[in-house]
Amino acid sequence: MNNIRKILVPVDFSEISDNALQYISGLIKNSQKIEVTLLHICPPDQEVIPSQEQKLSELAERWCQQIPSCQKRIDNGNVVDT
Repeated sequence: MNNIRKILVPVDFSEISDNALQYISGLIKNSQKIEVTLLHICPPDQEVIPSQEQKLSELAERWCQQIPSCQKRIDNGNVVDT
């Protein structure tokens, strides 16, 4: 784990993405130097819906207590372009 500095976690609010966060939390448990970004992408033709921002904020609040260098990001676009 010494070489890993950043982890990008795609979030779609499913049980699978929640499981990924649990795995990452355990993986970096004792490392303060790894930056984790929770990323949710909305389709390019859809505005960011306040409920999505709220869900991401709640998710980040829960996980950032366990992952010290955790941040959240929500964008519009195609997943492959972002």
